[in-house]
Amino acid sequence: MEKRFVICVKDKYLEQILNHAIVEAGYSPISKSKDDLNNAFEAKVATLLFISLDFVDKGLWDSLTVRREGVFEVAVACPISQVDEAGKLVEMGMVDYPIVEPVRSEVVASVIRSFLKGCALHEEIVKKEGIIDKLEAENAHLRMELEKLVPREKLRKSIPYEVYKRVSSERGLFAKTYKRNKEKSSS
Repeated sequence: MEKRFVICVKDKYLEQILNHAIVEAGYSPISKSKDDLNNAFEAKVATLLFISLDFVDKGLWDSLTVRREGVFEVAVACPISQVDEAGKLVEMGMVDYPIVEPVRSEVVASVIRSFLKGCALHEEIVKKEGIIDKLEAENAHLRMELEKLVPREKLRKSIPYEVYKRVSSERGLFAKTYKRNKEKSSS
């Protein structure tokens, strides 16, 4: 799955810091305006969105609320005076990574590593679920084939009672004869 990093902030200085931190971590960011951001939500690309708390409005949070799990994650940069507000957003599940300003490149690199590890785990889960689905389908197919080969209940019901009774009595006769012959041979 393709991965990308989107920076969506009003403050040009913060944008430069985030750009520098992402590049320092060995990745290339994509800067987006708020208008282009809505198109980013439509793409099925694993995206880590870096935004500043002052950039947030109702429309953006509505878009973030309906984001697809495992595809979109949000890192919010906030001044230390707004940490409580960012914490509430984390509790509500709207923000995955709060970053307190001043933004340090080590923190951004840590967020990126965590995001990439989450993406890898998500891809692994999807792969395993695909394998499980295939195995369940194969299991169901094999059970149907087994039912075709050994229709036990249907076979018993389709044999007329007289034949079933005669075979049972012959089995009993064979068992008695075998027992008598065994007793004679052992004596």
